[in-house]
Amino acid sequence: VKKVLGSTRSFDATRITGVGQPSAVVMTKGTRSYVYLYYVDWDAGEDAIHMARAPIGPDGRIGEFASYANGRFVPPRKNRQSTPVVVPVEHQVYAALPNVATITNSHELLMAYEAADGFYVTSSVDGISWRQADKFYCFKEPDHMRRFKGEGEYESYPTLVNPITQLTD
Repeated sequence: VKKVLGSTRSFDATRITGVGQPSAVVMTKGTRSYVYLYYVDWDAGEDAIHMARAPIGPDGRIGEFASYANGRFVPPRKNRQSTPVVVPVEHQVYAALPNVATITNSHELLMAYEAADGFYVTSSVDGISWRQADKFYCFKEPDHMRRFKGEGEYESYPTLVNPITQLTD
């Protein structure tokens, strides 16, 4: 096991730091295949979704991950800042908990993610530029407010389900 991504800051018990909430998908570009990894980077300022990718070798081994930063892929040790690919807009407050899947027919990517006011879905041809997101589930009140107050139920972790899995919940 090797570390793929990590925090650029030292530990601070008073705030969330580092990276988390990963979702990975395999994408083929021409003759090359990559693992695309989507995650939240709490060190980058706003809570937004970032990405990194690693090549998959002919032997199936995964190469070194490189973060997407300023229009190109840079190994994390060379560039501590990445550029978000999905940012919160309007009443979303944050964009987090990405869940990404491949649309089989078109080879596009589909992403569900959580924001303060509900769950959203968006799609991308290249895994970097994402279309304007559509809300598909609206929270009764901003989800993060209920969590912080410790009141009521809250919804989290939007998940794309493949009908082949035949899940019942």
